[in-house]
Amino acid sequence: MNITIRQLGQEDVEAVDPLLRAAYRVTFSRSLELHRNLAIQPDGWLIAERDGEPVGIVGVTNYGPFAYVGLMAVDPKAQRQGIGQLLMEALIARENPTLQLDATPSGAPLYRMFGFVNDGEAALYEQVQPSATIAHPQVRHMQPDDLPMVAAFDIPLFGADRSRVLERLLSELPDRAFVAHDDTGRLSGFLFAQAATLGSWVATTPALASALIDTALVEAPIERPRVLIAKSHPYADAILVERGFVLQRTLEHMRRGPAQTWGQPDQRYGLTSFALG
Repeated sequence: MNITIRQLGQEDVEAVDPLLRAAYRVTFSRSLELHRNLAIQPDGWLIAERDGEPVGIVGVTNYGPFAYVGLMAVDPKAQRQGIGQLLMEALIARENPTLQLDATPSGAPLYRMFGFVNDGEAALYEQVQPSATIAHPQVRHMQPDDLPMVAAFDIPLFGADRSRVLERLLSELPDRAFVAHDDTGRLSGFLFAQAATLGSWVATTPALASALIDTALVEAPIERPRVLIAKSHPYADAILVERGFVLQRTLEHMRRGPAQTWGQPDQRYGLTSFALG
């Protein structure tokens, strides 16, 4: 088996997209997501090739104190041939902080081989019964001038600086990004309404989290929107269920490195993606 591992580049995205769609059993393109992830972490993505053809990818986004692994994919025709293991060996060989990821039941055994352990659950919710919502006066559209303030607000809640993620999201979604302010006018939350997923979604209180998602559902409507949450979140489940969201599946959240809590998990309502956290 002639497998080579090299760094993935933007020029590889269109060739890799069919592999991603086949591996994740979806019909829609993953190109935008992969272009985004590469723009955020250009040196973090690896491609496996066999005789010059892509057969697998994986990537990591390094936030400093921790990093997220995501979009591990192997062409279904090339699975069970050790390609995923080769990709993880190459990724682990790099200098990385504590690694986090969200694993399917089929993927978890591979990660355990490399020292990942269970660290909770992640959950995917989808709105199957739209509910009546209204826009809230405490919520408005995010402007480019808001970005430094939003990034600074986010650091103690996320536990690291992800300004490059927020900047990329705002550049892609200039009319689908929202900020919330408390009664004193202080920035207290934000939400990005992506093409299919509502997140990142951060707020200091459940009331403001509710105001953000209500406003997003009205002003940036999506057919059957999804939200990715930490299953242990104390408030997100109730907020979503009240708005017609239903739990679709859970994944095992895994960690490679010391156990630690970063930021304020109870103020992080929705993930950006399973690859970015």
